Amino acid sequence: MKRYAEGAFLQDDFSLKDKPRAGCSKKLNSEQLQVAIDENPTCTTRELNKTVNASRHMTTYGEMKRLGWEMGLSPHDLSEINKQQRVTCYVSLRSRGIPATILDRFITDSDEKWWILYNNVKHKRRWLSMVQSQFHNPDNS
Repeated sequence: MKRYAEGAFLQDDFSLKDKPRAGCSKKLNSEQLQVAIDENPTCTTRELNKTVNASRHMTTYGEMKRLGWEMGLSPHDLSEINKQQRVTCYVSLRSRGIPATILDRFITDSDEKWWILYNNVKHKRRWLSMVQSQFHNPDNS
């Protein structure tokens, strides 16, 4: 601080106001951020940084939280073929005498080994407003 003050006073600058310096910009254009989210709600904070010219993705994330946005999962849509395949597999396994409660968690192969069937649905992450996130969050019951 002392060196900075001495340097400023040597240049005949006696004002005590801060001057713009290099480094992280603390101001972020909220309107530009809002438009970027509306255009593509599935983009990440790092992608939004490039759009709004922010230096750190956490700056963008903090501003989005302040505006009332949070990350959520969008519902997955199945095609008619996918739905039919699921019904066919379920009926086939059910006809083998496997109870429905077990079918929800396990699947067997020809060697009678049990494999945990993870529900591997591909959800896309997207930004949701606080009101939308209450409806899409499965924890809120």
